[in-house]
Amino acid sequence: MSVVKHDYLPRAVAAHPRFELLVVADDGDQPNWVHERNQRFADEFGIPYVPDVPKAKTEHDFDLVGVSSEAERHCNLAVRAANAGLHVIADKPMSTRLSECARACRSRATQQHQISPLESQLPPGSHPGQRGVQSGAIGELTPSTLTFIFQKSRSAQGPRQPGDPPINWLERQIEAHADGSDGGIGIEAMGELQIEGIYPLGYIRMLTGVDVRRVFARTATHFHQANVDNHVDDLALFRWNLTTASSARFALGASARRAIRTSAKSRFTPSARKEGLSSPRLGRNLASITVTSRRGVQKQTYSQ
Repeated sequence: MSVVKHDYLPRAVAAHPRFELLVVADDGDQPNWVHERNQRFADEFGIPYVPDVPKAKTEHDFDLVGVSSEAERHCNLAVRAANAGLHVIADKPMSTRLSECARACRSRATQQHQISPLESQLPPGSHPGQRGVQSGAIGELTPSTLTFIFQKSRSAQGPRQPGDPPINWLERQIEAHADGSDGGIGIEAMGELQIEGIYPLGYIRMLTGVDVRRVFARTATHFHQANVDNHVDDLALFRWNLTTASSARFALGASARRAIRTSAKSRFTPSARKEGLSSPRLGRNLASITVTSRRGVQKQTYSQ
């Protein structure tokens, strides 16, 4: 249902030997650019595109729906599919609105509705890291730090003349489809905390396995003119107090090209009161892991 961004999801399904792509479907009242992207994907795989969701269900016998629409439509499409008795896997985030997330959680039909898991949690390389932290192999955790910065090709902040119109968010995101940085596509502008926050938050939650007791967060618009004009963040700093005595500090954002050279930078620093850990690779987005102990610092760096 809708393949307008992040088409890695249906591509992954297509690559699995137990699944077969049957049809692309979407609502007929969507704008032209949505239909164009859906049709392009359907043509690539030699399957029909039906701009009528109920009709697609009637004409094609399928069991699983993948939702890769704009984030603001994730919940609506997923709940409708679940209500039709279908299994659903949807792209992140669940929604841009808490009310929509609550609606999905309240729906009995969504007991089979799953949000796609973080890809960096699934590869085998992530599991030794999880075991090393949760088993206490590195000792009792003290404050941990995670930095997650993307380089994106949006125009940086610049001088604005009186009367200059604001950058149109949807138009900018449609243009960004060519370089794959259109994760925030939609009518509703999305800040980096909404677009990318699931990754660092998921890393800490997956690695530590502990609950969050208190959150302090601040956001700012520091790098990109499109974010300034649409009043959404491109930089977020926050701190988790965990149910253990530990805490986690995060910095995430999307920098301009002039501000950072690498295409993606992510560093997780779990600190512990015990010496020794041979740091496993936790996922392709993690560039380095630094473990501190009472005797000093151990660091291992991985290529992207």
